[in-house]
Amino acid sequence: MSDTDAHGKAPRRWWLLAPYIALGVALVLASLYWLWARSAFDSELHRRADALRREGYAVELSGLSFSGWPYRLEAKLDKARIKAPSGWGVIVRDLTAGALLYDLGHWVVVDGGGLTVTRPEGGDVEVAGDAIRASLSGFDAPTPRIAIEGVNLKFHPAAGARPFSLSDTARLELYTRPSADRTAAEALLRFDGVSLAPGTILTVLARSHRLSGAFALRMTKFSAWKGSDWTSSGRAWAKAGGRVEFDPTAAPSADLAIVCDRGVLTFGEDGRPSGELPLAFVFPKEARTSAPLSFEDGVTRLGPIRLGPAPRLY
Repeated sequence: MSDTDAHGKAPRRWWLLAPYIALGVALVLASLYWLWARSAFDSELHRRADALRREGYAVELSGLSFSGWPYRLEAKLDKARIKAPSGWGVIVRDLTAGALLYDLGHWVVVDGGGLTVTRPEGGDVEVAGDAIRASLSGFDAPTPRIAIEGVNLKFHPAAGARPFSLSDTARLELYTRPSADRTAAEALLRFDGVSLAPGTILTVLARSHRLSGAFALRMTKFSAWKGSDWTSSGRAWAKAGGRVEFDPTAAPSADLAIVCDRGVLTFGEDGRPSGELPLAFVFPKEARTSAPLSFEDGVTRLGPIRLGPAPRLY
């Protein structure tokens, strides 16, 4: 009698291949999902760019490529330029956005080539630093959660541009989130270690100190920000009674702190603010120096000093 007859049938060796088969199937499914995610991102990016163009924005995208297979989607743009009808614009270079395939609602964006900010009246300002990055999530909420951070930034006006008030800053941060009642949007702007460019009004006030400060603001009735374009949306928001409220916030450091107490800004048909922010400069071991920032009749003033035209929100 043979061994086969004595011990039954020989084991099925194909079970040894089962883990490799499962891994292969998983890779095929992940690859198909990655290809779908890449196509969806590409379509959505160009859809949003076309929508902005219809609203009067100038949008240019060049050098789009993808990587990160099989578990991560990364999109890289060699250059992106967006300019609003108001004249404000930004140019970014070597921009990379990445998200894990199982969490496509959370993106991390890194700018590797610096950026250029276009001012409607002052010309371009080149911005470079050790790090310029952002985290974007909560796109299905009334207000997405955005965190933007710049480390050791330096500001240089382009050739022929007007001087820019800031020379460099150790840290600049901006955060947004929905409010508790979901009808308002909240934001926190924080800066630390700011050096001012020579020859500006603030330089005289700062007396060679490095500035720090934080502004916590709330856009009420943000849910009314709806319309066919940015300007009509802003006017609808203002007509609904929307305004920007500022809450007191401590400065991150104690060299020269800019403190903002409670204040309110409203906006007119032209998108320019009206109201006053009760600012104060707090020098080390000195009393506060009040210098309210006011907006009236299209003019911006710091105390009695006229700074220039009031900025436009929309």
